[in-house]
Order: sequence, then C-alpha cells, then structure tokens
Amino acid sequence: MRSDHHHTVCPHLHTFADVYSGRRGDRHGSLRRIRVAVPGDAMSVAALSPREKAPVRDAQQALDVLIFARDEADVLPGTLSSLIRQIGPLDRLTVVADHCRDSTVAMALRSGARVLIRQTGIPGKGHALRWWLEQTMPTSHPDDRIVILDADSVAGPGLLDVMRRRIGKEMPAVQAVLETAASEIGTAGRLAALSETMDQRVFDALRSRLGWPVRLRGTGMGFQRNVLERCARSLGTAAEDAELSILLAASGVPIHAAWQAKVVDAKPGDDEAAMRQRARWVKGQMDLVRKHPRQLLALLGQGPRGWSLLSSVLGKPRSLTVPARAGAILLLAWAGPGLGKVGDVCQVILVLSLLVDAAALAAAVSLSPDPGSALRALFRLPAFLLVWIRSLILAARSRDGWLRARPHPHDAGVTSPGPASP
Repeated sequence: MRSDHHHTVCPHLHTFADVYSGRRGDRHGSLRRIRVAVPGDAMSVAALSPREKAPVRDAQQALDVLIFARDEADVLPGTLSSLIRQIGPLDRLTVVADHCRDSTVAMALRSGARVLIRQTGIPGKGHALRWWLEQTMPTSHPDDRIVILDADSVAGPGLLDVMRRRIGKEMPAVQAVLETAASEIGTAGRLAALSETMDQRVFDALRSRLGWPVRLRGTGMGFQRNVLERCARSLGTAAEDAELSILLAASGVPIHAAWQAKVVDAKPGDDEAAMRQRARWVKGQMDLVRKHPRQLLALLGQGPRGWSLLSSVLGKPRSLTVPARAGAILLLAWAGPGLGKVGDVCQVILVLSLLVDAAALAAAVSLSPDPGSALRALFRLPAFLLVWIRSLILAARSRDGWLRARPHPHDAGVTSPGPASP
C-alpha cells in the first residue's frame, strides 16, 4: 500500500485510518491520518494531517480492544460484529493491520473500527503488539486497560463488561475462558477443544483454587497497560502468549482466570491446519527457551506454582509426552535393578503423572458439550500423533516466522512434510 497518493478511486465513500511509515521505534510524529476509499474491495490512500491527540479518557472505565490481523478479511467481520455490540462510549476498538495484502483494512473500517497500518518491521503478533505500545505511548495512560483478541475469535456475551471489572491493579493480567464454536465438528478441532477443556476446566481450575497463575492463550487476554509495557519490550517469538505468560510470572505478576468472560475461539478445521498451527507453537517454544533462560530459571525457583505454569506452557504436546512417559516407565522397569531406589522413585512419579492425566482427560470428556463425540475423537489420537510429528518436522524446516493455520493465497508456499494423516 502506498501513502504518497493524492487521489482516491471513489470520492463518495471515505473513512480514515492511521498509517506508520517512519523508522522503527520512532514515537514522535510517526503515525499519520490517512483517507481510505473503499469501493467494494478496492482501496487507495491519501496522506492528510498529522495525528491528533486522543481525547482524555477515564482509565477506570475505558478499554482499548485490540485485534492484530494479517490478511484476515475473511474472518474479521464476525469478530468485529461481536465486539461492536459491547463497545462502551469511552472504549476504543482498534485493528492493527500487520503487513496486510488483502482487504483487511477496508473490512475493519467498514465495521467501524479504528485501524493502524503496520508496514515495516518483522511480521507477527508479538512484534505488532510491541509496535502498537510504542506508537500509542504518547496518548496513553499507565492504568489503561487492554483487551486482546484474535481476528477469528468471537466475543461471548458481556465479555468486555467482565474484563472491565476484572482488569486493574489487583488483577493486572487476566485470561478469559476459551470455548469452541458448535459448528466446528472436525476431528482435529474436537481434539484441540478437548485438550483446551482439560487445560482450563481441570488444571486451570485447580491452579485458581490454589492461587497459582494460569497461562495466557493468545486471545481473550486482558492487561493493565503499565504491566504489559514492561514485559512486551522482550517479546520476540512466534508464541507471544506463552512468552508473555513466562515474562509476567517470572516478574511476579499473577495471571488470573476470568471465568465469567467467554471467547469463542476458532480451532483447526483439518489436520493440515492443525499441523501448521502446532509447528508455529513448537518454533515459538524453542525460541522461548533460547531467548528467556533467566526467566525460566526464575520460575523453577518459585516452587510448585512456577513448575505448574512451566508444565502448562512447555509440557506439550501431551500426544507426544504421554507415549514418552510410558516408554520411560518401561525402560526404567527393564533397567530397574541397576538403578536402585532412584529408578523406583522415577517410575512412581511417571506413573502418577500418567494417572493424573488420565483422570483429567476423563473429566474433560464429561465436561465437553458433546461427550460422545469427544470420546469418539479420542480413538483418532494415534493419527493425531502423526500430526504432531509432522509439526516438529515443519518447525525445523520452515523459515517462515509466522506459520498460519489458514494459509493465505499471498503467502509463500511452504511444502508440508508428507501427506495429511488419515
């Protein structure tokens, strides 16, 4: 997109967006107001005046609702529609169009959102979040409340009101509950939803009872701005939710579950989408371990509360760790006489961990909206194990820093390591 045009292709339909075209990190005068013409899907821009200062808002009432989008025109309208019904008079609904090449900007503007266009720097949600914080700092307040959703998520009823009440100095980081759309009936989606139910309704519920932090999940996240600014400076992986979870918890900031706040989160529609999504997670986790060893050690030093969060962030995928633990038990049993009591203790710990997972899985099946379908999906776990193996291969081979679950026609094709699992 060019910002040096002085004409529009459709003078009768104009709206406005902000575009950044200066050097990375330039906080002064780098955002400019542009006029956007939106005749159907066509769009051009014309530079207008420098960005005006935002009106003073009550930080105790207002929300900054953010959606980071990269070529998401096909799913964005549904997300914005669910939010616009809940937006308060002092709230700001903003779409950060991150290196978009489709009609994302036009769709967002038509829906009534404010749009910031990011055209420079490394693509990706973590980098875009850090950029947004830098660019909006001159007109922000440290106590501002921020809610972040994915471009393909749908806000549940009353989401913003719940987040407005929960986010604050006593709860500076909040995670909403993720649910699955009823229409998503693919096996990959069912298994992903079952894993999420197990994590949230069983393990996170237990963590909340113990006063331990839960992990962030990428969408439905809420923050007090000053806390987010401190941690976002270090963001640099493809798994910004896991990275923020580690950075916040290591610095002593608890992450609370907001059980009344619901977000309908899109799940992979097939094995190919699941593979690409999980490859991105694997790349992000590997980068996380390389980039933040000090914070990981700090969490280890926190005892059970820190270990619990580390297991939630890094102890995946269970599709691989469960067979690995079972194999380790057999290996220890075979080598047991030579290991003595150490081998016996390791076997007991591994067996107990498998029993805990089995009990949590049974509870997750019973808590699922359709327990029968969830139970049937479990019989495909061996095939889904192949999806994870292919994800590991793709993560090692791909140079793409942001592997989309839904590849866009503009994306450079990354060949997948073999056919989709049956």
